[in-house]
Amino acid sequence: MQHDAIIQLVTATFAELGAGDPQSFTPTILLREGFFVGYQFRCGELRAMWFADSNVLKFHGADGTLVRKIDPQEQMKKAA
Repeated sequence: MQHDAIIQLVTATFAELGAGDPQSFTPTILLREGFFVGYQFRCGELRAMWFADSNVLKFHGADGTLVRKIDPQEQMKKAA
């Protein structure tokens, strides 16, 4: 999955979830034992995580509960 497609999905979903400024988020590269495994994005109190091995975006609320789970490839198929 392309980085730009993930960024677009994160921005759109943060907006849907009511983030104050959904385009102003902080991305973090996730590493495990020195190898890239995914990204974490923070926007206010919302958090999203994408792991390359499962290709699933998970969005968490301020209290850490899962509020949305997205399969980016399915979303891209719907958009096409």
